[in-house]
Amino acid sequence: MYTSGARKPLVRIMFDKFDTDKSGFLDSAELKSLCYDLGHPLSPVELDLALKMLDENGDGKISYNEFAQWWQQQDRFNKLTYDEEEIRSVTAAVKYFQHFDKDKSGTIDANEFKALYKDLLKNGFRIGTVEQALSTLDSNGDGHVSLREYVDWLVAVGSIVLKEKPAE
Repeated sequence: MYTSGARKPLVRIMFDKFDTDKSGFLDSAELKSLCYDLGHPLSPVELDLALKMLDENGDGKISYNEFAQWWQQQDRFNKLTYDEEEIRSVTAAVKYFQHFDKDKSGTIDANEFKALYKDLLKNGFRIGTVEQALSTLDSNGDGHVSLREYVDWLVAVGSIVLKEKPAE
């Protein structure tokens, strides 16, 4: 993949270093180690939420692409740490999301989204038609709403308030 003399990108070096079992994925223990070693220890609750937020496809592990997407964000570690109020809000959002993820795939597909949409309307969200709402929440356009997309949307509309944290 890399020619001799070509340097691996830092994101690949970091991923490979912490993928200690060489599975091609980071699991919970490997993510915990990475955060701790880089000076950002996570509580067990934060670790659980971090794994859910970084695991875009809901398979229970973090692929290189999922990791790279997170790693490229300047405030990457700030997005993984929460105070008690934020933990309650994000945990409630995760449980709500999981209620509508009927097949437990880690994403909400178009069929599952219809029930979520109806419930959002019932709870006072005005988000247009079901198609418009799906398009809004599905920020990467893959036809599914991931937990991260859902939480990002809740933050954007002000349903979850995450406190500003100082830049790293």
